[in-house]
Amino acid sequence: MLVSVVIPIYNMSDILNKCLDSISSQSYENIEVICVNDCSTDSSLEIIQEYVNKDARFRCIDLKTNIKQGGARNAGISHASGDYIFFIDSDDWAEENLIEELASKVKNVPYEIIYCDYSTRFNKPELDKVVVRNTVNWDVDNIYEIKKKLLVKPSPIWSALYSADFFTKSKIRFPEGVFYEDNYVVPLLLCKAERIKKVQKCLMNYNMKNVSVTRTFNNDSFFDRLKTAKLLHEKVSSEPEFDMYRTELDFYIFEIFLLNSSIGCYRKFYPVRDAEAKAIIDDYFILNSDFVSNPYYIKKVKSNFFYRCYTLVLFNSRWVVRLLYSIKNFLLFSSQRLK
Repeated sequence: MLVSVVIPIYNMSDILNKCLDSISSQSYENIEVICVNDCSTDSSLEIIQEYVNKDARFRCIDLKTNIKQGGARNAGISHASGDYIFFIDSDDWAEENLIEELASKVKNVPYEIIYCDYSTRFNKPELDKVVVRNTVNWDVDNIYEIKKKLLVKPSPIWSALYSADFFTKSKIRFPEGVFYEDNYVVPLLLCKAERIKKVQKCLMNYNMKNVSVTRTFNNDSFFDRLKTAKLLHEKVSSEPEFDMYRTELDFYIFEIFLLNSSIGCYRKFYPVRDAEAKAIIDDYFILNSDFVSNPYYIKKVKSNFFYRCYTLVLFNSRWVVRLLYSIKNFLLFSSQRLK
């Protein structure tokens, strides 16, 4: 069984080798590695070419227009000849048995999606932790229950192996030219899948080492999450096949559209973007004013005191959030300037 590994790459020359080395050294050798250079302006293309020259399994697609990660992944899908596809971001890295462990699950059952756990990796090892994103009981839950639990808090696109035939039949592709493309694609894939499995091992490493104030603050691409959330809402609202999962999808969209995006206007910007936060909240209340009756929302508000306070303050006393984050971010940026 051939596995295609698709790697979208844009200006990652300082850490790209770690990712490519982790793939070239996989214990499962029957792979093709499709490196998609998305118009890098650093030496990423030269690094890719080095691997192409020394390992016949590596291929390079050199895009002439920057179409962001979603577009680069689509290009990788169109060039993939494997039975299964694994996506990995160019700043992350895999354990050497990643593909072997995931591929072993499809020997007897043609699963469409095979998940694994992953670790967040920081500059301080004591901060590293294994992430388990859901409450699925893989030995007991049926496929309907599995999908409902996964949809409430989907795992990243790079934490699973996907059937190439599944992509072909579903005709699902990543939105291009925007960030946060996972927010759109992963829930749709979950809804359409009929066979999902998980390897109960931590096999991927999510790189948090290159996160900094300068990289994560005041970046307007943050608002792309609204574009992909709206695309998802439009998609699932217009096609009846998603109706059986609308409760889960609506709660997921609520969190990524309204909650995470509005609070991000305070957490991710200095000065804070209060006007944008208000617009996001107003837009969502028009889009889905009935979200307070969603059973997942009700359960979380009742069971989590901080979540309840968080939402109440955000919707009714936003000035408190504005004041707190204005002070916090001022202190954060002041400390950065002193370094």
